[in-house]
Amino acid sequence: MVEEKQIRDVIAAYVVDGDAEKFVLDFGELSYNIHKEGTPEAEDLANRVMFRMSDVYAKLITREQFRESLKNFILQGSFNG
Repeated sequence: MVEEKQIRDVIAAYVVDGDAEKFVLDFGELSYNIHKEGTPEAEDLANRVMFRMSDVYAKLITREQFRESLKNFILQGSFNG
């Protein structure tokens, strides 16, 4: 069962080291089938991160803005918004 803390740990590592490739691999591993294998909180968090990732893909935000938004989520202690 994937827990929210596992995803938060992957996000925190990315915010600190900026290794996007590692982030994508680690996050992808945890978020794959999250709707079946994760807690509701983990699923919600994974979905929020994926929405922000889609903003990068659509070029609505830069990778640095994406990383900064994840950093702000951690500092606020919340992934709402």
